[in-house]
Amino acid sequence: MLPATVTSIASAAVVYDSTQGTAGNGNDDGSYNLDSIFACPPILNLSKNSNGPWTVGQTSATYTLSATNTGPMATFGTVAISDTLPSGITVPDGAVTLSGTNAANWTCTAASNVLTCTSTVTVAAGGSTTFTFPVSVTALAIGSPVNYASVSGGGGSPNAPTNPNSSSCTPSNLCASTTTTVTAATPVQPAIELKKYVRNVSTGTAFSDTSTTARPKDIIEYCITYINTGGNAANFKLTDNVPAGMVILPKASPNPLEEVKAPYGTGAAATNIRWSNTSTSVTGISTPAGTNLTNAPSDDVGTLTGTGTGTNNTGLLTLDLSATGLPNGDKGTVCFQTQIP
Repeated sequence: MLPATVTSIASAAVVYDSTQGTAGNGNDDGSYNLDSIFACPPILNLSKNSNGPWTVGQTSATYTLSATNTGPMATFGTVAISDTLPSGITVPDGAVTLSGTNAANWTCTAASNVLTCTSTVTVAAGGSTTFTFPVSVTALAIGSPVNYASVSGGGGSPNAPTNPNSSSCTPSNLCASTTTTVTAATPVQPAIELKKYVRNVSTGTAFSDTSTTARPKDIIEYCITYINTGGNAANFKLTDNVPAGMVILPKASPNPLEEVKAPYGTGAAATNIRWSNTSTSVTGISTPAGTNLTNAPSDDVGTLTGTGTGTNNTGLLTLDLSATGLPNGDKGTVCFQTQIP
């Protein structure tokens, strides 16, 4: 029988010296070393959960993965986790932003909604390593999607990850799953905020959100601002009646010699409505910048007619955005001018 020496309880190296017939020191004298044989390797267990239930479109949905070492020996080398997301749950391709207790110890990349995560930081016996990553929730996930993930490496688990797509992912300690309820988002009602400004163009007074003073023949400009702070406002249409006693431009005077031209633009390009779809700023003595709209009902989104909807109103401004609606955060300003006869 060949002599052998066990050098460690946790790991044993067998060395045979062919010249001495006793345990040698591993020098180049005919002796050889066998790879360490681990009697008590690290044992990885994977767990997974989400912060659900979720609704479609929410921005705070996350999954959390935790690998625990239940063996008596610390891990070494690389620990790898593979996670294939279920239909309707997505992450952008490329590097994944992580959070959580041990996020700094992990690197994750995504390709076609498959995450590959690695860590070379030692997990002590009885210790664990945990990280969280964000996901997007689409309508395809409505129901109870199940997400599977698997862990490998670390010196005690198989080097190749088990298949995280299958409900029979084995061995069980290396594979984890979580089921999350996903429901459709509750529609948010629109919340439109309106504000109206007025100024006397003829006297050069600044815009006010309360009132202005005027005399016959003075030109008065009105601007209405709008912003949607709620859900999408489909078929959005803003209307404003011309006050009684006012006449819309350019038909401000019945005498052709005194007729006031269209206020916005010059020459043949002059129009009756000024519109901005990016700003709600109305200050000073100048009309806000924007696009000039005609008063014709079919040329663009603006209409300014000589017929109001009230008993004494003398005209009606309409800004019709029904073709696009007014999504959350969209805003704008629409202006028109009148004259006191």
